[in-house]
Amino acid sequence: MSSLIVKQDTGDADPELLNLLISKHEGFEKEVFNKLKSARLIGGLVAKKEEHVEMMQVNFVSNDGRLGMPVFTSIGELNKWNKEARPLPLSAKDFAQQTISQKLDGLIIDLSASHRFVVNGFMLDCLANERSWDFPHEDEQVKEVITSICQANPAVGMIDIEKGAKCDLSITIHGPASLANEVIKLANLISEHPVIREKVPRGADLFLKPSL
Repeated sequence: MSSLIVKQDTGDADPELLNLLISKHEGFEKEVFNKLKSARLIGGLVAKKEEHVEMMQVNFVSNDGRLGMPVFTSIGELNKWNKEARPLPLSAKDFAQQTISQKLDGLIIDLSASHRFVVNGFMLDCLANERSWDFPHEDEQVKEVITSICQANPAVGMIDIEKGAKCDLSITIHGPASLANEVIKLANLISEHPVIREKVPRGADLFLKPSL
């Protein structure tokens, strides 16, 4: 059963959610997540010619083999994807829970649009379980884990934790050049920590900035 109460739903997109998805301004992902916590999305049901099965949701397979559940902000976006699909309105939380229970890789919002947005990893888990989500580089638990691991080495000075370019985190350690031999060890300890494995799904880059 859905946790969503649908009354006089016209099938239009929530303008605030749509504007966030289109804007893609710095940090918009967190605002999208917070909006999704109370948002209605629309899934697509299509006919399935199997015994005892009349309609089913269709999943999307990416070029690298990952499976996602396509959902839409409006019936108009659903029709762009498949005009014959029957709309299934549910809360974003319900769709997130389905995605996890079916062991899919993520929710894909407005698959056919330029503002397409994917909810996966720790964000997906937080949406499904009504937990708060933050960028990994701003997550206090993540920062505490990284700091404690690095500072266990007395040669480590300052530690800068920032948003990564092609991964979740960019970690810069300040210390003597001799620490170069320890960087790989520290990187492994960080990547293997359960908090990092859960909250930093796209990994981290670790750099050494030698002290003068």
